[in-house]
This record gives sequence, structure tokens and C-alpha cells, in this order.
Amino acid sequence: MKKHLTLVFLLCGIFLLAACSVLNPPTGWVEKDGKTQYIFADGTMAKGWTEIVNQDYYFDENGFLQTGWLVQDSGRYYTDETGARQTGWLKQSEGTYYLDPAKDGAALSGWLEQSGKRFYLNDAGLLHTGGWLELPDEEQTYYIAADGTATTGWADIDDSRWYFDAQGCRQNGWLELEGKRYYLAGEGKLTCGWATVEGARRYFDETGVLGSGWVTVKNEGTYLLSEEGVPYTGWQTVNGKDYYLSAQGLRQTGWLKFGASTYYLGSDGAKVHGFAMIANLSYYFDQNGRMVTGKQVINGQTCYFQEDGSQLILVNPWNKLPDHYATELKEAERGLEVSVICRDALMQMMRACRAAGFDLRIKSANRTRGAQQHLYNKKVQSYLDLGYSRAEAEAIASTIVAVPGTSEHQLGLAVDLADINYLPLDETQEQMPAQQWLMANCWEYGFILRYPNNKSDITGIIYEPWHYRYVGRDLALKIRDSGLCLEEYLETMF
Repeated sequence: MKKHLTLVFLLCGIFLLAACSVLNPPTGWVEKDGKTQYIFADGTMAKGWTEIVNQDYYFDENGFLQTGWLVQDSGRYYTDETGARQTGWLKQSEGTYYLDPAKDGAALSGWLEQSGKRFYLNDAGLLHTGGWLELPDEEQTYYIAADGTATTGWADIDDSRWYFDAQGCRQNGWLELEGKRYYLAGEGKLTCGWATVEGARRYFDETGVLGSGWVTVKNEGTYLLSEEGVPYTGWQTVNGKDYYLSAQGLRQTGWLKFGASTYYLGSDGAKVHGFAMIANLSYYFDQNGRMVTGKQVINGQTCYFQEDGSQLILVNPWNKLPDHYATELKEAERGLEVSVICRDALMQMMRACRAAGFDLRIKSANRTRGAQQHLYNKKVQSYLDLGYSRAEAEAIASTIVAVPGTSEHQLGLAVDLADINYLPLDETQEQMPAQQWLMANCWEYGFILRYPNNKSDITGIIYEPWHYRYVGRDLALKIRDSGLCLEEYLETMF
């Protein structure tokens, strides 16, 4: 009997439990057959998008919670392993997506602007990173950095420089920025150096800026460029100065033969006018910059220019040393210096004289104005001491020692040479063997006996059989053959 009662009570308990289950079904998150559902308080199951505790979830038509990618008519969505819908940036093994909060988390494709930066997501929603991006529909090309941002401004890519506008579009052709012009050739590579653009040869500096005005190109030279970067050629006047530019546009310097005229262009390329010392020689260029030759009267002074344009400078009591004159000096012997123009010829002449069995010494060579002034004053004083008036003393002294500014020694082209066996500088020198050798052979080395006998009224200086002037071998031979002194030769032959 007790066993039967126990069985009855057990069955009643099972029945009551079943009844309670039917009358009070479970609510909230429910696991069924390894899947998750959500039951509302009224017993209905969540289906479709459902907000639960401020978070969106998606349940299929059978009420089962979905995770991962969801493809719907409204877009592609992603829910994490808990089923919660995601928004914002999403990193996956295949790449990065952007789930647009403004579109309920739908995966975005196309351009995204965020915090002042632009990103591009392809049709699958994947972020484009690290490389060129061509969009045929837009007819534009972009460069996307490794972090996915579209490059803007200047960028160095693939050993070339490119420019991208504020939208990231690669630019080509002419580009103007902050008053500077650039040219982006072909696909958009920055042009540097020389390039033919729109049929004209133009120059762009190392930063790609279109050149204008004076531009110096390394290992080439200097050009004058137009505002369009095109080099000028031929004669050009800039700020009142004349320049000559070659067929390629290179600014020329130094000597220029143009037609029948010869010009000299200074180190800055400007045409030289007036007197100029070039390689220790004096030249004169007229108001048009043309080199003159022959006999010329310049500023009231008679000047003599040889066929090559170099001036044969006449210095005597009536012709002062030109103000522009300057020469490079070099030691000859015993600390005495002469112009580099005649130094080698002088040393050759002295060696030849010694080789012929004679010896000589340089007594005087180049003199500064101060040194000449000292000698002149000393000579004047010697005559004052003899009782001459100052006017008389100066007149006599000037025939022996040139007035400062009228001495050939200030040219650096004149030397006083004495026989080693007789050093005083007087007329006895003409009797000395070394001096006689010099008088016969000096012309071969470009020297002349400057103040010959019986020419004092023409030269203004007494007979000096020790004073030699360098004029160059060709002219020295002509003067020797003419039998004239320098003043006579210049007046007769020029």
C-alpha cells in the first residue's frame, strides 16, 4: 500500500512541475540545442534586430542569435562573438573595415572623411592601404599610406616626387603654389633640371621650382631665364649692363669675338667698358664695349694699342702711369720683383748672358710710388745742396730720376742692369762686356734699351745704357730695326 502511495505522489510532482513550466515559461537569454535565443517576458522570441540593454543583436527567423557578418538588403553588418552589433573601425584577418554608426553599423564602401583625413574602402568594405589607388569612375589616382590615409601635398614615392591636392588627387601638368610654379610630367612626377615642356626648353631647380632671372646650374654655368623658365640667347641687357648668352643660353665670360668686333665679358658676364687690366695687360673698350686698336686719344691722352688690343703703355715726363694700371709681381733676383709678364724672359736673357761668359746684376726693378718718390726727393736735394733753386733742382733731377708717376719702373716692366765688374749706373756701362752683349741681344728676349744716346730731348730722360724695357719680342725686333726710340716708333708706326 505504501509503495502505491509513493508512486502516486511522484507522478503528481512531475505533473505539477510540467504544469508550472507551461504556465511560467523561461525569459531572457536561453540556450537551446547549442544556440542562443532571447525570450521576452510575454514569452515571445526575439527576431530580427533587437535592442537589449542598449545593445543591438540580430536573431534569425527561428529566433537564434547570429554572430559574425550579416548580409542584408540594407548593407553588411558585423556582430561580435556575443552577438552585439559593432560600429566604427573593425580589424579582421583580411583587413580593416569601417562600420558606419550613421547607418546602424553598415559596412562602408567608398570615401570616408574622418578627423581631417580621407580613407578609401573598396566594394567589399576593406580599407585600402599602402599603395597607388586608381579610380576609373573618378578618373583620378591617389596614393594611400600604410595607415590608410590618402596622401595630400608633396610626397616622395618610388624615387620620384609627386603632389596631391587637398582631396588626395594626384596632380599633373602645371602647378602653382605660393607664387612658385612647378611642372608635373606624365603621370605627375615632379620635373627638375632641364626639360622640354610645351615645346620649349625650360629649367626647374632641384626643388622643382620653375627658374627665372639669373640661375647658376652646377657643372654647367649661369643662364638668364625668362619668367617661363626659357633661357635667353644672344645679347641681353639687364640693369643697364650687356651680357652675351650662347645658343644654349650659357652666360659667356672672357674674350668674345662677335663679327668684326672683340669684346671682353667680366667674371660676372657683363660687357667691359673703358680701361681694363686683363691677365696683367691693359686694354680699352669703347662705349659699345668694342676693343680698340691702334692710336687712340682717350680723355685727352694719346694711347697706343697693338693688334691684339693690348696697350703699349708709354710712360715718360709727359705721359703718366695710368690710374687703372696694376700688375702681378714675381721675384727675379735678390728680392727684386718684376711683372710676371716679363719675369721669365728676363731670367732667360740673364742666363744667356752668363752662358756667353759675362755676368750682370739687377740694380733696380719694380718700384712702388713711395720708393720712386724717395729717389726723386733725394736727387732734388742733391742739386739743392749745390746751390740750385728748387725749380732748377727739380728740372735737372727729373731728367735723371723720373717724377713719381712717370717712371717705367712703376710698370714692373723695366730693369736697371749692371756689369758685375762695374756696378755704378753711369755711361761707363756702355763699355762693359755684359752691357755690350745686352745691347746686341736684348731684343731676342723682348727688351729694348729704353733711353738710347742722343734721344734725351725725345725721351725726357738722359742716356741710360743700363735701363731696359720689356715690350715683347716682335715689337722689340721692329724697334731695333727701325733705329728709333720708343716715342719715335709709336708716333711713326701707329
